[in-house]
Amino acid sequence: MDILPLVNWDLLRNQTPKWILGYSDISTFTFAYTLLTGHATAHGPNYVDLGAEQIDNTTARWLDVLSTEHNKHVRQTSSLLHCSSWGNPLDRETRWEILGDKASERYSGRLIGGCLDTISILIGTKFAPVEQFTTTYCQSSGLIWYLESCEMNAADIYRHLWQMKESGWFHHTNGVLIGRAAGYSHSKNFELIDALTSIFAPLHIPVIYNVDIGHVPPQITVINGCLAEVKCSDGKGEVSLILS
Repeated sequence: MDILPLVNWDLLRNQTPKWILGYSDISTFTFAYTLLTGHATAHGPNYVDLGAEQIDNTTARWLDVLSTEHNKHVRQTSSLLHCSSWGNPLDRETRWEILGDKASERYSGRLIGGCLDTISILIGTKFAPVEQFTTTYCQSSGLIWYLESCEMNAADIYRHLWQMKESGWFHHTNGVLIGRAAGYSHSKNFELIDALTSIFAPLHIPVIYNVDIGHVPPQITVINGCLAEVKCSDGKGEVSLILS
């Protein structure tokens, strides 16, 4: 976040954009970059994730996504297996879960998001003009937020989401994707599901959680500013991006 005041945003806004790809701390920059310039950025594997001798099929789709032609679709599906913890092999069955009692869920909108730990720090600053972005780009499409966390417990997640809600960030939101939480712990009897329900149920915003996004491999690649359609049923999900 310390570099954000040092960036010449007017200059960047008028330059030919190049892809910026990554997750975790870099999402502080990519989130602000898309909001301030209107240029797309990518949330997906970091360089270190691409150094393995064999990359899983989910992570490997990053290049397909970034090389998709203008106005074309690219479809990504949920992984078969994910890591039970960082550094472990893909050893646990993947299930995307729907918050509430619906058997299936489907929504569309324009994607925006990143690491909850870092992007929520930008609330109230000039580097996070979410309302302006929504007015300019999302009046007809609505928003899809994607969020993931690292080293946050259930109460922390609730506090950060509460601040986003009270700042109006969830206006015009059609749905939310929550990535698998890394380093997560519950807060006494307060669980992740409680945090998500407390925030999004009163807003009637559908939520899919335990998604392949963020710190717990593998992860799909999603695009800030991109139109997307999300589907989920029976623990399986898909995200279709329209690179417009």
